[in-house]
Amino acid sequence: MSEDTSERRVLFEGLSKKKAVVASFDEDHDSLDAGAILLKACDQRLQLSEMLAACMSDVREQSKVT
Repeated sequence: MSEDTSERRVLFEGLSKKKAVVASFDEDHDSLDAGAILLKACDQRLQLSEMLAACMSDVREQSKVT
């Protein structure tokens, strides 16, 4: 492990009843947007974006919207 790596670990309590879910940030070349991957997976499973979009209406003239 290099000096630049983080040794933090995050426990997601209550996410699973069978196993503890632990995220370890100890790789030299981790992506800085790894949280976005988890967020995307949660959003796809819960369909939050779709539900939010269904609550919004677009009153613009659709033929003029690209």
